[in-house]
Amino acid sequence: MNRRDSLKTMVAAAILPYLSTACATVSTGEPLDPAPSGERDEADNATALFPEAALPFPAPSTAIRIIQSPNPEALLAEIQAPGYPERLTQATYSFVAAAYGSGNLPLWKRPLSQIDLLFRIRLAAEAMVPAVLAQAQVYPVDPAWLMGQILAESFFFEFAISSSLAVGMCQFIRTTAKEYGMICADAPRRVDGLREIQWQGEAVRAETMRAEARQHRRAHPELFARPERALRELTALVLSGGDATGKAKTWTDLWKRQEQLQSEAATATRNFRAYLEANFEGRVLGNPEDDAFLADFDQRTLPRFAVPAMVRMMARHLRARGGNILAATAGYNAGLGTTDTDAAIYARYGRLPVIEETVTYVSRIVVHHHEIRTRLAG
Repeated sequence: MNRRDSLKTMVAAAILPYLSTACATVSTGEPLDPAPSGERDEADNATALFPEAALPFPAPSTAIRIIQSPNPEALLAEIQAPGYPERLTQATYSFVAAAYGSGNLPLWKRPLSQIDLLFRIRLAAEAMVPAVLAQAQVYPVDPAWLMGQILAESFFFEFAISSSLAVGMCQFIRTTAKEYGMICADAPRRVDGLREIQWQGEAVRAETMRAEARQHRRAHPELFARPERALRELTALVLSGGDATGKAKTWTDLWKRQEQLQSEAATATRNFRAYLEANFEGRVLGNPEDDAFLADFDQRTLPRFAVPAMVRMMARHLRARGGNILAATAGYNAGLGTTDTDAAIYARYGRLPVIEETVTYVSRIVVHHHEIRTRLAG
């Protein structure tokens, strides 16, 4: 290799990591747009520019665009193909079986062999595809991404309950579920077969106490947002010979009030969780009698209600975030407002919030999507 060829190879090696950024894709699972879009696979671009440069890894066969296109044509063509719901079901189940074939499934705390997960995934797929078609003009949403998202939310466990009392496969909290028209187990009404009804109103009390605790913290940022500064201030007052009794008592009372609100919220949460679990106990998804009960009690547990609501929410989020699938998904986990930014051009697309749980959540869905997409393409 002459000096000129050697230089070209070195340059190629240096810029290849940035070509994927320039093409705005990550290697996770959806076929790149065909040539008429004016863009090609990263490997093709690199080969055209530097034919001597060897890629350090095989060119990916699937990919997802971080900024999703608002044009639904490609997605509609894919999901309207004969047998797509079945292939989506099998691809999702195949990934779970490969990744969790041994040991217990997350949330379920039981091995895959003891759970009819294939049935649950099929119910989700059957509810998802028509919902994606219905929301395509709002914004197209990749069903493989949504399947990966449900895995991150609940592993398709219809009776999953989070610490914030989110319920079901798609993990809707009460207020959001009601926004999307779902019945929730929080209001006095006649439902045959209710158990432990004394805790029926505890969901509202838990939310009220959590809201009061947030307001209390925000009202006293000098203590709760910057406690080290408050400690220094109190220490300086004592060292200077001042009387710190009044301030110390005020701050102690504020801390006690915060602890009381948090304790009441935790108690109400436990009570309502017990109410939910009592009414979920022994129910079987797919049993006509149990499905009828759940439809009257809490529709978040039934895929035919929860999955279309998830599709609608993600379509809205994608539209609000200029197609940025990462910000839209982060908004599902932490609230769309947490992805806001006022920074010039970035405001249109949003951002990932600095929340560890949300970053982990989005990161897992990227991997889930890649694995499901790979199986769909195989």
